[in-house]
Amino acid sequence: MNLSHGFGEQAITIGFLLAVYPLFVANVARNAQKTILHSIYLQDLNEQLLQEKAMAAQLAERERIYRDLHDDVGAKLLGLAISAQRSNQTQDADLARSALQDLRDVVSRSAHSASRLDNLLANMRAETAQRVQAAGVALDWLIPA
Repeated sequence: MNLSHGFGEQAITIGFLLAVYPLFVANVARNAQKTILHSIYLQDLNEQLLQEKAMAAQLAERERIYRDLHDDVGAKLLGLAISAQRSNQTQDADLARSALQDLRDVVSRSAHSASRLDNLLANMRAETAQRVQAAGVALDWLIPA
């Protein structure tokens, strides 16, 4: 029985394992680090998505409230203005029209807060035309429609 020969092979195997083991551990650590970084990245993306969904929900709710205000309160103010005008209560009619216009301004600004300048100017022109017509004044708009 040759024990020295078997011991030499075992020593070579152990030496090889001791040399390779740090490389294996380093590779496992690198992969774990990549996995952790990827997980953090995915968590950040998920957080951004949740924030965007919350903002979209807030915007949708705000738009619904503006529509409801315009449709409900606007209709009541218009009815009040017409009723006051018919009964020759011009001061009340003017007040109701002014409140209605203020409501339209709020709704218009909210709806067009992110719109283009030409859309904003078109809305301003339409509102101005209504106001000057109600006042009995002619409008001469110099910017092409």
